[in-house]
Amino acid sequence: MIQLAAAIAAELGVNAGNVAKPAGVDAKWISECAKDLKSSGSKALVVAGCRQPLAVHLIAHAINAALSSVGQTVELIEAPVDHVGQHP
Repeated sequence: MIQLAAAIAAELGVNAGNVAKPAGVDAKWISECAKDLKSSGSKALVVAGCRQPLAVHLIAHAINAALSSVGQTVELIEAPVDHVGQHP
């Protein structure tokens, strides 16, 4: 999944590092996916599933930032502090 996310990011001009191209995924599909995201601009939203590694989440965030979605479609909020086991 990292390779796919990085390939889409690269199509959007986002540097996701030196990652191998995804095997078994048509390059035309990747280009069309990126084209759809570009055309949606700040209304686009890229989400990484909860089982994806941190790298995929970071690439998804970088794509959202490149599309200017952050602050438009994406709202970043501070994570709540876990107070379990703490005494006042």
